[in-house]
Amino acid sequence: RVAPFLAGAQEAGAQSRVSNEQLLELSTGVVRNTVCLHLPFLPQQPLCITVVGNVSVGAEDTDGELRVVFTQFSVGFKDANFGLRIPLPNPVGSLQTTYCDEDFRISRGGRGGIFLLRRLAAEPNIETKNM
Repeated sequence: RVAPFLAGAQEAGAQSRVSNEQLLELSTGVVRNTVCLHLPFLPQQPLCITVVGNVSVGAEDTDGELRVVFTQFSVGFKDANFGLRIPLPNPVGSLQTTYCDEDFRISRGGRGGIFLLRRLAAEPNIETKNM
């Protein structure tokens, strides 16, 4: 574990300076992991690291395991429309979901890391906002 904070690891009981979000859309085959670091010398805007990839369901004998091919890495400020984007050499990973309901998901990554994820409330669409 060289830098667990880059994977969104958070210490229990500590005021978090790290936030993370994972967007996993099987319908489009896209996964996006974003970790934002709230740095004391940049109090206005967190610095975010995002990894984007393609996701697909593995073979039948993998019990629903997802195959992930990471394609892009970027670093930038959260609300900025610019940042440094770097293509990746397509490293392959996997994700096995062991529990999932409407609010919560528990998954294990290909290297054994455990991910506990809470579903964010859906944002109202533009049509709803303008009513």
